Amino acid sequence: KIQKAVIGEGIRVIGANAFNNCENLTEIILPSTLVSIKEGAFSDTKITGISLSDDIIDIGEGAFAACEALSEITLPSKILNLGEDIFYGCIALTAVDASDCTQLYTIGDYAFMNCISLKSFALPATVALIGNWAFAGCTALKTFATADDSLLYSVGHYAFKDCVILEAFRLPVSVISLGWGVFYNCSA
Repeated sequence: KIQKAVIGEGIRVIGANAFNNCENLTEIILPSTLVSIKEGAFSDTKITGISLSDDIIDIGEGAFAACEALSEITLPSKILNLGEDIFYGCIALTAVDASDCTQLYTIGDYAFMNCISLKSFALPATVALIGNWAFAGCTALKTFATADDSLLYSVGHYAFKDCVILEAFRLPVSVISLGWGVFYNCSA
């Protein structure tokens, strides 16, 4: 019945499924030495927030999937890719701060799918690819901002499906590929 985890300084990697399904885990304190969080490491826990070191460059698939109490997160500035399902089903997630992510290249398939409380997202200029179903089912998503100097070239299939109150999405001139049903059922 782990409720709090304090990971000691010196730890560089948290392995796959390390805390997966620790149903009572609400608080995690990570070391400044951490550079990688592997697949499913904290999925299905009750964490409400987490502070990620700017030195983290890799967060694996589904690392925080189904963390239904997670309400906000600031992404590490050196993160390269957001893997598939990384925040899938984080129903309390209202805010994601990616403003300092100067090297983020990809938002993976299903990355924020069914984050039903997510209200806005500002895409860093460096992101070139938004994966399939990446923001699908984000029914509270109202604004999605892209930078004027955006490198975005591809938006995957059904990436914003069922974002029913999405009011504005400006496609940068760099976009050359839109997948099937990208804005399917965006009725606002």
